[in-house]
Amino acid sequence: MIYLFISFGLFLFVLAFHFLKIVPATMDSVAVARGAFDAVRSQSLGDEEKEAASRKAAAQLFGGFFSILIRSAAALAISLLPVLFGTTAGLFTIGEATAAATNGYFVGGSLLLVLPMMVILR
Repeated sequence: MIYLFISFGLFLFVLAFHFLKIVPATMDSVAVARGAFDAVRSQSLGDEEKEAASRKAAAQLFGGFFSILIRSAAALAISLLPVLFGTTAGLFTIGEATAAATNGYFVGGSLLLVLPMMVILR
């Protein structure tokens, strides 16, 4: 029973990760950083233009960091709901859920199921 709740939480995490668009937000931040790096390396830009590009990128990266942080926290919170429901209903304790979630066979099996799901939802 515990594994069912934990697996459902894992499934919710993958869905939340996809629907909250965490990967695209991360890729946007990488693109901003790459653009700033290119601007700083550019021979055609002056020092003031390079500094302006760096400041603009820093502000965008700061916003991107908090966007990714909030989205990731939301995905994690969503994934914990089934486990919290199970513990609140008295079906199992947090200790039992933690022991089940860290079981080597469960972790290995979860990876075999989650990785293809993430590729498909990508």
